[in-house]
Amino acid sequence: MLVVRDRRTSLLEEERIERQQASSKVRLSFLSPESQKVRHENLRKERKNFIRIAERIISRTSVTVNQQQNSELVKLVQSIESCNGGQEGIAKVVEEADNHKPVTGAVIREMWQMEKESFFKDQAKN
Repeated sequence: MLVVRDRRTSLLEEERIERQQASSKVRLSFLSPESQKVRHENLRKERKNFIRIAERIISRTSVTVNQQQNSELVKLVQSIESCNGGQEGIAKVVEEADNHKPVTGAVIREMWQMEKESFFKDQAKN
């Protein structure tokens, strides 16, 4: 038996709930105002959940180093950046990444700078 329904006014409950999920690909402009509100609430809940998960992972993987280890790491980073071999090594990694996929090298170089700065800031706090 063929079920005919008015597409504009009636959705099955399952379809409505599916459209309100945070992972739904349906554009917001196609949703009713109530469904838009529910979708936004679901997005906020999901974002908060992922933030909690990220904080938990960061707390599990955070490492504290003593003063001697910190000074050794600072010397290591400085020696990598000051000597030609270290700079050539970084340049080689960036070049290989760019050969694999364009713009990846710039991302790696930026990550190196960000991680270095965040490490020094973190160690300064500790």
